[in-house]
Amino acid sequence: MKGRIRKRGKSSWQIRVETGKGPVGSRVFDYVTVQGTRAEAETELTRRVSDVSTGAYVDTSRMTVAEFFDKWLSTYAESNVAPKTLQGYKCIVELHLKPRFGSLPLQRLTPFQIQCHYARLLKEGAAKTAAGALCLRKPFFISTGFSVRP
Repeated sequence: MKGRIRKRGKSSWQIRVETGKGPVGSRVFDYVTVQGTRAEAETELTRRVSDVSTGAYVDTSRMTVAEFFDKWLSTYAESNVAPKTLQGYKCIVELHLKPRFGSLPLQRLTPFQIQCHYARLLKEGAAKTAAGALCLRKPFFISTGFSVRP
């Protein structure tokens, strides 16, 4: 995969990374603006090109929360957690997170929505479920940069 850097402002750089082919064979690109030095932009470009070439790239601009969790469960959780833990994660995702957030675009999910859902679970007496649902906050926050406290 290819990428390039273009200066946009005094300390602003646009990164363009080829992410694949479109439905008719045309190239598809992802654009990101990086604030900082050219070296920081080059580091980000290298990371993104690596993600695309290894299959770790996720186009979050069109992805729903349900699609994100499906992908996260199959690409990360299945190979990094114990089978019993994976079973628990799948149960929490299917019963509590997908029904509430599943159709929401991942980019529109806010920390406030997660916090409200967590508080509602606690209020309804589902402390164990709330704790389990909150333990799944890590994949959300890694991909979105959110921070929610229990």
